[in-house]
Amino acid sequence: MIDKNSPTNFQVPDIPYPTHGGNPQAIANTSGTDPDTLIDFSASINPLSPPGCVSQLLLESTVDGIIAPLFFAVLGGAPLAIAYKAINTMDSLFGYKNDTYREFGWAPARLDDLVNWFPARLALPVIAVSAALCGLSGKNSLAMAIRDGSKHPSPNSGYPEAAMAGALGVRLGGTSFYSGEINRKPFIGDNLRELELSDITQSQKIMFIASLLALAVIISIEMVHKLF
Repeated sequence: MIDKNSPTNFQVPDIPYPTHGGNPQAIANTSGTDPDTLIDFSASINPLSPPGCVSQLLLESTVDGIIAPLFFAVLGGAPLAIAYKAINTMDSLFGYKNDTYREFGWAPARLDDLVNWFPARLALPVIAVSAALCGLSGKNSLAMAIRDGSKHPSPNSGYPEAAMAGALGVRLGGTSFYSGEINRKPFIGDNLRELELSDITQSQKIMFIASLLALAVIISIEMVHKLF
């Protein structure tokens, strides 16, 4: 149960979410969640914005939006960093496996997988150290990334997600719904406890510290390079 007086408690604003008369399947089609899991959430947690989804999104954004661009900036300066973001944005816009984008979107999707291969793995020790600095298990974060990172359909996304799952001691992944279609993914992490809203705050802290650590490493590399 969440302590509402805790300073780390995540406050969910009063938003008029569609409830569809309590129909789990209708709610799932709207929110992208598994109707079988809706009844498992505490009343204090909004089932339409599960903490697990936010945690996965935060870590993926940390790699795509911060660590990877910094990595390419070191290799080739601003031009290479901008080229990386162009590829990443193309993948976000068109890299979908549907009739509309399948023929056109496969190229940016595969190219994004290629350029993110090393940054996604480079991020693992950064995430583990960040988790340890947040009072979580950095060792378990790294171990879970190594064990479950390859389970994800994406060759890269599973590694930071598994690192986050290990740090928090929760299980991510599973069945979800997108545009009314079932999307089944393997579970990542161990189901040691239920997800809570406070996990969003922990994920935000890990993202912030990981970003600072990555920036500090990049600045140090640049300083050494200029000295020698």
